[in-house]
Amino acid sequence: MATYLEIFTLESDATLLQRTNTAVLIAAVTVYEESAATINHDRRVLWARAVNLDINTAAAAMLKFLLAKFNASTVAVIQATTDAQLQSAVNVAVDLFAKGF
Repeated sequence: MATYLEIFTLESDATLLQRTNTAVLIAAVTVYEESAATINHDRRVLWARAVNLDINTAAAAMLKFLLAKFNASTVAVIQATTDAQLQSAVNVAVDLFAKGF
């Protein structure tokens, strides 16, 4: 389990932040391409627009959320997360952010 200080330090880990930035951007593109019938679509589109206006802030917020969510993981496990695992976690979190998390 990562300590609170380790989690706080990971929030500014350049590599992890860059990877999260890319995952958030991909999630935003996916939202734009999804059916208008998707549950919560209107709010998801608003979230995607906010991402496009300030990707760095959106990615930093997402990374903080994910680090808190997966706080039981060790630093090594967090840093070894694959792109696919990171993308999946971001995709799941989109609805929470769209609802105003």
